[in-house]
Amino acid sequence: MYVGLWTIAYSRLEFLTVLLKIGLDNVVYGDTDSVKFLGLDGIKVIEEHNKSIDEEFRKVSLHR
Repeated sequence: MYVGLWTIAYSRLEFLTVLLKIGLDNVVYGDTDSVKFLGLDGIKVIEEHNKSIDEEFRKVSLHR
């Protein structure tokens, strides 16, 4: 149960972090697996965020 609670909290933090980086004025819609935004600057934010997630997975997989 506690792992589930931390997972939800972490995913919400990640979601909010991305929204803030894109800029709340530019966000039209967002949920746990997508963000719709105005302009093209948000694409760079998403790409950088995806790179950081890939790096986290790489680090975790090295420690197996």
